[in-house]
Amino acid sequence: MNYFKFFNLKSLFFINKKTLSHNFKKLQKKNHPDLNISSLEKKKIALKKTTFLNRIYNIIYDKFTRINYLLFLNKVNINETIILDKYKDLERKFEIFNYLDYLKKKKKITKDEIMSLKALYNYIFSQKLYFSKKININIKEKRWFNVIIIFNKLIFLKRIEDKANEIDLLKKKII
Repeated sequence: MNYFKFFNLKSLFFINKKTLSHNFKKLQKKNHPDLNISSLEKKKIALKKTTFLNRIYNIIYDKFTRINYLLFLNKVNINETIILDKYKDLERKFEIFNYLDYLKKKKKITKDEIMSLKALYNYIFSQKLYFSKKININIKEKRWFNVIIIFNKLIFLKRIEDKANEIDLLKKKII
């Protein structure tokens, strides 16, 4: 069963989210439990359908779960794939996490540190855009090993972004 087909979408990384949302709402209206009140049994069936639709909508809507699902559809198991660049740039990644931990522990951060955070956000944004495009190309070309490697990079960028967001939310005072 291909979840993309429920929403009349092609099985690609880049999707039309307006079409997804429109078709989702149409299906929800058609299957909503409150509209199927003729019997308790029909209401239960409608509830199961809408729960299922919500779950698959969220899978297709979120780019990370969409990538995982596309890999699954194409019978690619991430756990069985050996990722050669697992340790590539590991030292740099470790430095970034250490720096973010350092900033998180500080009570006040300097303007220079704020500038470095802004530069990090810009870097993350540009890299996420770049990797999203690369994933889309590799999915179209069915180069699954490359998709997994790029997907891991996107996950790492998401982790850095989340950690940087914690600092922004925690810091109240600037030197």
